[in-house]
Amino acid sequence: KRIAVAILTLLLIMTITFLLMNAIPGSPFLTEKSTPEMIAKANAKYGLDKPLYIQLWNYIKSYLKGDLGTSLKMQEGTPVSTIIFHQGKFELSLKLGLYALLLAVTLGIPLGCIAAYNRGTWIDGFLRVITTVGVAIPTFVLATLLLVTFAVKLQWLPTISGSLTTWKAFIMPVISLSFYYLCYVAKLTRTSMLDTINQDYIRTARAKGVKTRSVILKHALRNSLIPVIT
Repeated sequence: KRIAVAILTLLLIMTITFLLMNAIPGSPFLTEKSTPEMIAKANAKYGLDKPLYIQLWNYIKSYLKGDLGTSLKMQEGTPVSTIIFHQGKFELSLKLGLYALLLAVTLGIPLGCIAAYNRGTWIDGFLRVITTVGVAIPTFVLATLLLVTFAVKLQWLPTISGSLTTWKAFIMPVISLSFYYLCYVAKLTRTSMLDTINQDYIRTARAKGVKTRSVILKHALRNSLIPVIT
């Protein structure tokens, strides 16, 4: 049922996006040198002279076949799928996303546990300030600060133009992408851990003499990760 709803939702979003783009006045082929005859030929070439419902059907049908059309801006005339999948852009984006996700999870969960275990202490207060600031700062602001500090002033890390070729080149982009999610995961883990620690079965385990490490890592952490995983 969820898969069916997801497919219908995707089709609805595609339809709405298509209609909104067609509602915008003008033409993608309109330039200073274009004439009405040139625009009409371009519309006929790409099927934009047909009724709107036929254009929508051709758009969805081509999308399902993996045809995303041709680019009119970046490398004009090149298929969009070639630009995305065969020029390293998708692979690079996937690497950055996976590295950022891994960093956010591996650091965010332990920091949330530490803050919850030390509730009310300076450690908890310090981590709460850091995570609140991290959630509030936009990614592009953090990226600019990292560039100015570590690439321009200290010159510890390289500034990037084009593809990422060395492991040092990944450091600033990964930190910029992951910092918000790291702080969000830490805050979510702390809140969930506090709720779990106050449950009756945790107090029972402590009353029976179970070590604090076992209580936190084996009993409390397992249940407190449910909202984080979700």
